[in-house]
Amino acid sequence: MLYHAFGHQGRGDDEVNTDYVSFSAESVATLTPGSVLVQRYDERRSPAPDWVDVVITRDDFDRQGRNHDCR
Repeated sequence: MLYHAFGHQGRGDDEVNTDYVSFSAESVATLTPGSVLVQRYDERRSPAPDWVDVVITRDDFDRQGRNHDCR
């Protein structure tokens, strides 16, 4: 089963947007305290590129959030 989320808050320069994300219970089950589930675009996937779930540390998540070019 897939769960889907979308949300935003604020206006103008203060707007925060989650965009559209989906995740499964299996993905969430891989989380441990101090970890964050994110989605990244994987152009190497075959036959077509797609978004994939990746678990990163909270420190990495915070650091990437401060980086305006967080690709």
